Amino acid sequence: MAGAYDKKFEQITELLQETIKKVDRTQGGVEEMRLEMRDIRKELRDSVTELKSVKNEVESVSQKVDTLTGQFTSVVREFIDDHKRISKIDQRVEQLENRVN
Repeated sequence: MAGAYDKKFEQITELLQETIKKVDRTQGGVEEMRLEMRDIRKELRDSVTELKSVKNEVESVSQKVDTLTGQFTSVVREFIDDHKRISKIDQRVEQLENRVN
């Protein structure tokens, strides 16, 4: 009877040792995953920071484009006004030439 208990005790001991090894491996895997998740969170934070920087640069460029568009529109208006004035002057010069001839 003692031999049967000893054998059962050995089996239980082996099972417990295997379980402990599996738990240790699982803990190691969990630790690896935790470290990977930490690295991923850091990369995400860095990416968000970089995206914010790019967003700020895009907003700055957008403001500059708006300013340049306004300036270009103003120059075009002035060009049109100048063209109209020159056309009127051309007409007057032509009228004067016609009177002189």
